[in-house]
Amino acid sequence: VSQDVCAALLNATSNEGLKDAADKLAVEVKEAGVEALEGDDGLLKTLDQCLGSSNVVAKEGGCVLFAAIAKKVKTASVPFLVTRLNTVVLLAGDKKSKDLNKAASKSAKSFAKAMTVPSVSLVFDEVCKQAQENTEWKVKVLCMELLGAWVENAPEFLATRMTDLVPLLSALMWDSKKQVKEGAAKSLAEVCKCISNNDIQPFVPALVEAIAKPENVEECV
Repeated sequence: VSQDVCAALLNATSNEGLKDAADKLAVEVKEAGVEALEGDDGLLKTLDQCLGSSNVVAKEGGCVLFAAIAKKVKTASVPFLVTRLNTVVLLAGDKKSKDLNKAASKSAKSFAKAMTVPSVSLVFDEVCKQAQENTEWKVKVLCMELLGAWVENAPEFLATRMTDLVPLLSALMWDSKKQVKEGAAKSLAEVCKCISNNDIQPFVPALVEAIAKPENVEECV
């Protein structure tokens, strides 16, 4: 891959041009094959350097590059990116830059759409842990959005983990932060779509409402 473009990302002082640089590098990998991701001159080295940089603009560039690789290289990129998802997710809670927060959130959600069932199963527990334990509300909300997004590409897997998801999201519906409460309700409604019993589906909205407002439990029942 073009080392000068990699250096420009790593040493960026403005987010102007980050997407163009990231797209250029991702297209090079798409054309050359995933082998271009590995090795001393591979793109993963630049990705890791950007994501781990003390320069917030470089971190933002890393998030943009993460998304570009996922979009251009598609499923072939998943084994290489899945182990870096948690790093991107945590940057959504970085207190130094709102632009970085937005880029991290957007990149993680973009990657979620490309993920395979094995990759979802690999990071599921960590995403749930961050949703539950992370102190930054933006990270909590992002993790719940990822869980909701996986309904599209890993519904059968999520169905096997409903015993984890329902208690987790139900508890988060009582969080003190409004955004977390709303995110939990939305995510719970989404993951409940994985329930195969069609007789239950019409009652899912009432179930979510009952968890949020216990006074409605009798009516739901």
